[in-house]
Amino acid sequence: MKLVLAVVLCVLNTTALATSPLAAQTIVSPEDDNLQIIGSVRIGSEVIQIVVGYSFDSAVMSMSVDDGKYVPLFVSTYRGVPDMKVDIFTSSSRHEVWVFSPTQGETALAYFKFGMDTALTSFGKQRLRMSPFPEALSGGPTAFPPFIENSVVKKASFYHFEGED
Repeated sequence: MKLVLAVVLCVLNTTALATSPLAAQTIVSPEDDNLQIIGSVRIGSEVIQIVVGYSFDSAVMSMSVDDGKYVPLFVSTYRGVPDMKVDIFTSSSRHEVWVFSPTQGETALAYFKFGMDTALTSFGKQRLRMSPFPEALSGGPTAFPPFIENSVVKKASFYHFEGED
């Protein structure tokens, strides 16, 4: 399978760090698992990255925050992640981040407040992880802080496409 990625950034009072719309970096982790960067965006002094990690029989879409700590967003038990759009919003104070996926039915995937060591996800409250590959995930969704549309700013939209050769 050929992985095709496209990144569209909404640059609103921010500096986007992604390169070409169809280019993505591939990084090999120490465990020899592939880590594909879908896109990066700067929010204040922080950088948020959306990544997909591929292991032998699974794939995990994560958000990288606080210099390489990971929050799981979407997990697949086959070695792929479906086509997906991911929107990143921030509060006007730039201290909070909401991650949504309109292609997953406007699902809120995560909420993170900078400086915290946990994030709220569809898997419940999760500690930031040193690896994009969680050993185990359990729990259920928890209520996220209110998302009030007129008090947040959309910082970026990233698209992940998986295609056939």
